[in-house]
Amino acid sequence: MRRFTSTNGLECFYDGSFPELVDSILDMLLAVEFVDVKLQDTNHVTGFVFNTAELNIQTTSPPAACDGDIFFIKARFNLPNDSNDCCGDLITFVKLSDSNKFQLLDWQFAQNEDKRSGFVVVKLRRRLDGSGSSNSVHMSVGGTHHDGSGYRGQGTVHLKC
Repeated sequence: MRRFTSTNGLECFYDGSFPELVDSILDMLLAVEFVDVKLQDTNHVTGFVFNTAELNIQTTSPPAACDGDIFFIKARFNLPNDSNDCCGDLITFVKLSDSNKFQLLDWQFAQNEDKRSGFVVVKLRRRLDGSGSSNSVHMSVGGTHHDGSGYRGQGTVHLKC
């Protein structure tokens, strides 16, 4: 058993080599790679950097997302190469903080037939009373590898008016 101690005193015990430890950590952190997010029914699309994206939702034509219209965003993501199943109910969800400028109305995750990619469609609306300070949409995707072990990844979209 190996012991690694961080600079702040946290200890990690690992039964394996240091390269195996690094591979395991990278697998956990990079299990799900978010690719891009689009404001549906528009040409507004942006890529993710380290599973974070800023999406401009200000439009001159419907949906008027910044003015209270219901709108949809679609985020695409890649799954681990050995993904067997994705998007289970308990580990796959969308969340907004209570202080969000937007209301979460619904969401739907799907895994593509290749089992290596998927997407989530999120239904939102700007709060009509103008309240809220946050603009972040947090998405969590989880599933299982062929060997039955689990994986999980998270992405965040910041909505910009």
